[in-house]
Amino acid sequence: MSIAEPDGGGDADSSQTYGYPQLRLAENRPTLDPQTAPRIEKSQSSALWRFFFPDLPPIDPNARGTIPSLDGIRAISILIVAISHAGLGWLVPGGFGVTIFFFLSGYLITTLMRKESTKTGTVALGKFYIRRSLRILPPCYIVVGALLVVDLALGVAFSWYGVLSHVLYYTNYYKMLGSGPLLSGLGVLWSLAVEEHFYLIFPLLYLASLRLPRPAQGTLLAGICLLVLAWRCLLVLQFHAPVERVFEATDTRLDSILWGCCFAILANPALGDRHSRWISHWSLTVVAIGVIFFSLLAFRQPWFRETFRYSLQSIALIPIFAGAVRWFDRGPYLLLNTYFMRLLGAYSYTIYLTHYSIFLGLKALHLDRFPIAFPVMMVLSFVAAAIMYQIVDLPCARLRKRFGA
Repeated sequence: MSIAEPDGGGDADSSQTYGYPQLRLAENRPTLDPQTAPRIEKSQSSALWRFFFPDLPPIDPNARGTIPSLDGIRAISILIVAISHAGLGWLVPGGFGVTIFFFLSGYLITTLMRKESTKTGTVALGKFYIRRSLRILPPCYIVVGALLVVDLALGVAFSWYGVLSHVLYYTNYYKMLGSGPLLSGLGVLWSLAVEEHFYLIFPLLYLASLRLPRPAQGTLLAGICLLVLAWRCLLVLQFHAPVERVFEATDTRLDSILWGCCFAILANPALGDRHSRWISHWSLTVVAIGVIFFSLLAFRQPWFRETFRYSLQSIALIPIFAGAVRWFDRGPYLLLNTYFMRLLGAYSYTIYLTHYSIFLGLKALHLDRFPIAFPVMMVLSFVAAAIMYQIVDLPCARLRKRFGA
């Protein structure tokens, strides 16, 4: 995830900047210290409180801080997904939350690669794959192992081939084959499979394109996005492919990630690209929000939903992300950088991994009605994420620094 990531899920330290003048935001901006930003009160004397609500580093886009607003965007994404899964899927579009995670992953990973290639002239693929593995695999495998024990203990039916699909990250294609039940609640790993396939392929493509000027790189990626759109249209309009086939397959959803890569290459506000100024203008953001609402609410034809909607939403995210990163300390973007939103974003990967399994447990206890299910599910997921953050994520983050770019 940037689910990822982050991401659908990103590195805890992966959005660091290097402080080079050419890699800064277009303007020097003040540090936004989470200790002085709006946040929940916490007792400095309580070790337990600090365990669940740890201090976060200040946001400093001019030095070695994180890219502003990304954790806040992760928080919004996981809330969209969780609310949808908690019983309001008819009203809240959980799929759009996943699209945001996809776009964020593409943007973040490509930004990191641009920084590394600017500094070294290349991208160290071995170190990249090690860092990605340390970020993604440990939490996922811990959750898979825990649910395997629970399902065995409770006698819940599952397929060992399904477990293998979780471990090897092909849950999306396994689900399409309908070969047997998955572990409880881990159908959500389809999106992690899409991201993992992207992580395997994209670094090779980016490395091969380094000799091209950036406009040519962006054009290449946009061309691939259009090919994916054409492939979706062919599957839906000509072959009448099932919704799940189009929604969950890597070959039909990869463009949601690649549009984030295009943004990172052509108009990246975190790297001072000149086009990012006009793309981040508030008027374009308003238009982009209107396009997203149109794609979700106004035009709901099935053929449009499974073809053009993903492309429109991904392109519309470009000015929204540009504004959130460039103007992080102004207006509504301040909300994305409050302590709680940043913390929820830092916890979002484990929350994504665990929330639906917890919801199914509540359903078994007849507690799956929305007013009850959502807060209970989020509290339990938050606790699991806090434990994972302290015991797994932070140690792995320190280990990843040994393989830093």
